[in-house]
Amino acid sequence: MGKKVMKLFVVFALTIGGFFSVVGRNAEAASSNGGVIKVNGGKCEVRMYTDYYTYSKSASTVDAYATGKGTCPTLYYTMSVKYGDSGHNASSQKHTGSFSKQTPTKAFSISRIGKSEPSTTYRVWIDVYSNSAKTKWLGATDTKVIINR
Repeated sequence: MGKKVMKLFVVFALTIGGFFSVVGRNAEAASSNGGVIKVNGGKCEVRMYTDYYTYSKSASTVDAYATGKGTCPTLYYTMSVKYGDSGHNASSQKHTGSFSKQTPTKAFSISRIGKSEPSTTYRVWIDVYSNSAKTKWLGATDTKVIINR
């Protein structure tokens, strides 16, 4: 009886461990890789997020959003995709708007993201401004993604 209970416990532990490793990987994939813009005297932190870190050949879009944590005023933004190595624009797709807590999720079509540089590494980039004319730049951050084609 004792060996059966021990085997059952080991199987249960492995199952739970496997579940949490998958959940942890998915949560980590949708992150900003540590990039932060601090505004409002450091009372507001802006981060970029994507739905995945690595995109398979079957993926059609990179979905991205930004969050404002803390006491954030209305912020204005431009989101774009850049080549990961050079920082040059990788697409003509740009999304703009305003937010104080979170932007709507914005989709970048993978078929419209360039392939002129050899790397599969890209960065979803956000520039943040304090005014709607986007003349008062507060900072920029990005999140790295890998697109396999």
